Parts: sequence; structure tokens; C-alpha cells
Amino acid sequence: MRPDDARGIIVGIDEAGYGPLLGPYVLGISFFAYRGEGSVGAAPHAFWKDLAGAVSLKRARNRIAIADSKTLYSRAGGFAVLEESVLALLAGRGTRPASLRELLAALGARAEALDRYPWYRGRDVPLPAAAFKPVIEAHAARLARCQERSAFEFRGLRARVVTEGEFNELVGRIGNKAAFGLECIGAALRRIFSRSGGGEVLALVDRQGGRTRYGRFLWKALSPRRVAVIVESEERSAYRVEGADGAVMTVHFTVEGEKGALPVALASMAAKYLRELHMGLLNRYFSEKVGPELKPTAGYAKDARRFLADIEGACSGREFPLELLVRQR
Repeated sequence: MRPDDARGIIVGIDEAGYGPLLGPYVLGISFFAYRGEGSVGAAPHAFWKDLAGAVSLKRARNRIAIADSKTLYSRAGGFAVLEESVLALLAGRGTRPASLRELLAALGARAEALDRYPWYRGRDVPLPAAAFKPVIEAHAARLARCQERSAFEFRGLRARVVTEGEFNELVGRIGNKAAFGLECIGAALRRIFSRSGGGEVLALVDRQGGRTRYGRFLWKALSPRRVAVIVESEERSAYRVEGADGAVMTVHFTVEGEKGALPVALASMAAKYLRELHMGLLNRYFSEKVGPELKPTAGYAKDARRFLADIEGACSGREFPLELLVRQR
């Protein structure tokens, strides 16, 4: 994972779909190489300024929008901006998925897990679904030129998609939803730490809930030689983790991390984009069952209950157990 010309790797981690009753939970992970002066720890706040020739905090004609996914997505406008940005970054790395299943494979997720569910089985989404290829390619070329003189270089995206049935199984085994979320983050950090090659890694994680202490969690998840607390506050908790092989990883858990760090914002965008593609398949399946009058759902509690009532007749044949559709709270 460690590039020869980089001082270290910066990783952003964020999720989409933690709270809903319907649809998958998705964890997004972005990777950037840092080639600037000084420690990688001082780098996160410089991203948008350093990449200003190609990247913007909001949608712009000649820039890739990278920001908190909640500011770039709307029910009315859809996910076109998310798609445009995520696919542009992937295209810059030579990856051009032509469908949802190809995208899942490119991001290290298991596309075959979809075939457990009638609303995903045998279905796919051609990509791009809402954005335009020429715009995506123009963005990719602009980013490549900008990165030639930048301290940062985009190195890839990964994702973990936890489908509805798997979500219920994992929450049931682990005990509660909060522990499930930490388990997913811990697995991602463990994989990154074990593959760091002894290089310096800075992991930026969007913090969920009110927890401020993560030392014990990191010790259990990573099995390191040492975990040292840098700071633990209401806004940020940071730790230095040292491995027996000399690997060093600094981990920051920050409230609304996607607003302050570009790698976290990109991770949130990738996660939201993937979740919306899945929700499109789910809504299309039940619309075919019930009829075009069925109002689509985003899967969140109040509207999900409305949706479940609307499709009750379509589910009466018990084509699938409800635990494959409705997530535990």
C-alpha cells in the first residue's frame, strides 16, 4: 500500500445507512498518498487548497465536488453529483465500471451477496446512471494535471456493503447496532494497519454518537504493541498506534469529520452513492410488484413504515423472510 514517493498514506472512513430500516449499510474508505513536506499528521486541512485546481467544496462547472454527501445529495436532485465525482476519481486511476456490480468488484465489495435478495438478484444498474461520461472524463483529466504538482495523490476507494440480512445477522451476533458500527470500522482499520508496510498512516474517521474514548477499542481491533492517547475531547479523539513490525498509525475520530477533511468527505460520498444505487433496485422491484403508484422510499424509519404498509400485499406470499428486508433497530 505504501507508495515509494510518498511520506505516508491518509485514509478517510465514513458510512451511509447506519440508521434506516431498509436498504444496506455501506462503509466507504478513501486513500491518498501524501508527498509534501513534514509529517503526514499536518496534512488533512490542506487538501482543498492544494487541489483547488480540480476540486471544490460545492458543485462547480470545472471542478470535482467533494464535500459532505448530505450537502451534495437531495431527493429532488438525486445522486448525479455524487456519481460524477466518485466515477471521475476512479477514472483517474484507470477504473471505469460500467455497472453497479462492476463498481462493487472494483471497490472490493462482494457483488454475489446481492443474489440472496429478490430485489437485487439478477439485476444491475448501468453506469453512469445520472451523470455524463464526457464530464466525468474531463474531471479525471483535470485532477491528473493538478496532482502532478500537488502534495496529495488519490490512490483509490474501497467499500464494505452490509446487506439487510447480513446486517441483522451481525447485529444479532454482536449484540447491538452501535457495537456493529465499531466492528465494521475496526475491521477496516485492521486491514489498513496490517498492510501499511511499516509506513506512516493517518486514518481519519467520522465519529458517530457520543463516545469519546477509543483506546480500548483500538487495542482490541488492531492487537498493536502500543496505543497512546493524543487527545480525547468532545470534538476529537486521537491516538498513536504502534505495531510490532514498526508500523505507525495515527487515528482521529472527529465529530462531523466529513466537513473538515476531504478524505472523509469522499468516503461519505462513495458510501452514499453505493447505498442509493441499491435503494434504486429495491424501489424498482417493489414498484413492479405493487404498481407505478407506489411512492419510493429512502429507507428511513417513518417513511420505511409507510412503504412497508404499502407493499404488505406484495409480501403476503412470503417470497422471502422479512428479516431479509427489514433491519433490526
